[in-house]
Amino acid sequence: MQRRLKQKNKNIQLLVVEGYRTPEYQELYYLQELCLQSRLNPKLDFAQIVENVHRFVALPSVAGHPTGGAVDVSLAINGCEVAMGGKIADFAIPELLPTFSALVTSEQGAWRLLLHDAMISEGFAPFYGEWWHFSFGDREWAAYYRLSESF
Repeated sequence: MQRRLKQKNKNIQLLVVEGYRTPEYQELYYLQELCLQSRLNPKLDFAQIVENVHRFVALPSVAGHPTGGAVDVSLAINGCEVAMGGKIADFAIPELLPTFSALVTSEQGAWRLLLHDAMISEGFAPFYGEWWHFSFGDREWAAYYRLSESF
């Protein structure tokens, strides 16, 4: 993958931000978002709040990170992260999260596309709801590649 990236820019690097999360960490991450969404949306019923949370954090029972099957990545040039149009796991502006967000500049969109294409070329599956999230060997990966099961 690094060779493929270097063909585009000799100083570019894949930046791995997070991979494996313990199940306990995933549970805590999920519960924190559940509390936040409950405070932000007090008029919604619990099922609607859970749906909102799942847009940002996977349910612990299906999350890829605790299986080692998901990774959050970005791009860097000479060790400095490039402007991707939002930081990883920054949910402040939800419209910036999708891979093909209309809110990013053309340069940011090009970086996102480069990351996407590099990861796909190595067999990773994108989660289009978060430009930084890719999986390999988990349920999300199997669904993306229309496989009957994950590893």
